[in-house]
Amino acid sequence: MMVTEMTYSAAETALILRQALGPIRAWDDCLADMRAGKTSVCDLVLMPAIQRLDSRAWRPSYAVSAIREFIVEVAKVMPDLKVKLPPQGQVIEYDDNISWRVQKIKTPATVH
Repeated sequence: MMVTEMTYSAAETALILRQALGPIRAWDDCLADMRAGKTSVCDLVLMPAIQRLDSRAWRPSYAVSAIREFIVEVAKVMPDLKVKLPPQGQVIEYDDNISWRVQKIKTPATVH
């Protein structure tokens, strides 16, 4: 059966999930892991509807109806979600001459 429906890229879908469900996951990584069959959210999995060719490669695209259904089902299982949170940044002092791989900070430094 042919369907005509709005679809979103994985990056756009991750943003939609972040806005709707909050920061309970790193949604871009979570979507990639769901595609690989490695994870779920409350035993729920969101899979792409199609692959769409961008300028360089075939990329997954998610149907709006599937995104909406996933959000509703996750919200039913986790009713205490903190949705619509703005990004939760922290002011941290760090040395920009040191690689991020070796620069580990346990607690936020106070800003003077």
